[in-house]
Amino acid sequence: MNKLLDQADMSSLVGTHYIQRFEIQKIFEADNRPSCRVNISLKDKCEGAEAGILVQFNRVVDLVVGDMNGLEACLINIENIASWGLEDTRFRVSDEETNQFSFKCADYRIEKAPQQATDSLP
Repeated sequence: MNKLLDQADMSSLVGTHYIQRFEIQKIFEADNRPSCRVNISLKDKCEGAEAGILVQFNRVVDLVVGDMNGLEACLINIENIASWGLEDTRFRVSDEETNQFSFKCADYRIEKAPQQATDSLP
């Protein structure tokens, strides 16, 4: 079972992490409106069996994905942009270290993943 962390507990995302999985999902909201979800699985080390962090970003817009072929660690920045007045968009998310991705989203959730969830891909 994953442990849900509070958005205020940003200490989970402080520092650099290695992306183990970057998943983009097209989904339909409750009102049948199409939307996009980004799930990122992170680990502190590029190898090893330690548990990782799962971050789910909902209602993603302006998604830009760059080169993800290398083993560079990323530094995720989540900035609250609610004051900008954009409809259904409250956060700007980007990889400050290597510019592998950037997007805006309505909300997100952070989970501490069990070891087996980050050890292998399905």
